[in-house]
Amino acid sequence: MSRVDPNAAIAEVGKVYPQGCSGLVCYLLGRPWKSAASFSMGSSVGSNGSYTGLSPGDLVGFPGHVAVYVGGDRQFVDVNGAGGICRRLNSYGSTVVYKVSY
Repeated sequence: MSRVDPNAAIAEVGKVYPQGCSGLVCYLLGRPWKSAASFSMGSSVGSNGSYTGLSPGDLVGFPGHVAVYVGGDRQFVDVNGAGGICRRLNSYGSTVVYKVSY
């Protein structure tokens, strides 16, 4: 599993990422965006706002998406699509979320 500084992720909120969620995570990892194909899904951590086994800074996601778990009531930092704005949100609804490794 891979981890990043959760405070660095929070500091990106409001910024635009042309490459979307993978652009954000690659930036936080200090890796080139083209290396995003190396992300792989691990074990399930939950859905519907109930997530277990995570520590702030863990990379999480689901097929086609990657984000940073930061904890608190706004648990995730992500970018919703190419050219999207980095945001914080508290759940991905019924979508099953997985730990991500790089």
